[in-house]
Amino acid sequence: MDKIKITSRMLSLIFFTACIAHPFINLYAIIYYLPQGMQWTLLSADDFSHFSLIHHFIILVASYIPIACTVIIYFQLGQLFRLYEKKILFARENIDRIRCIGKYVLLKPLVFCFLYQPLMMYILTYMKPMGQHQIMLSFSTDDLNAVITGIVIVVASWIATEANKLNKDLQFTV
Repeated sequence: MDKIKITSRMLSLIFFTACIAHPFINLYAIIYYLPQGMQWTLLSADDFSHFSLIHHFIILVASYIPIACTVIIYFQLGQLFRLYEKKILFARENIDRIRCIGKYVLLKPLVFCFLYQPLMMYILTYMKPMGQHQIMLSFSTDDLNAVITGIVIVVASWIATEANKLNKDLQFTV
């Protein structure tokens, strides 16, 4: 049982550290590496030369949309491993955390594909003349895999909920 406690404590610390570090790493990347980091947008480095500080700030705020989902997943994982560290392994609280993780794993690719990408492309091409603004939508197999994974996690949490109810019913049966 000590192995579970030690491993859970390490993983809990890793995920809570990631909750804090991920937004700051993104901030650093937006401030110092915006042109190199946005090569997937089909824009040249010259397109970034005219961005003001306000424009960088708007890009930073928009980039926190998918990061928010990731940070929530990290936080829920940290909480889940903290429960494991306390030797709370099959409680309702664990199942609720797992369900929340599944919902955000399911939500993240949808938010990324249908909100973040179009918004970011519009922001990045906002300074171009009228008619040259771009909006990009894409849904890759990685996004599909993430959606399927999220669905599987949510269904597994539902099965665990039902098993937990069944176990409680059996405890009171003589």
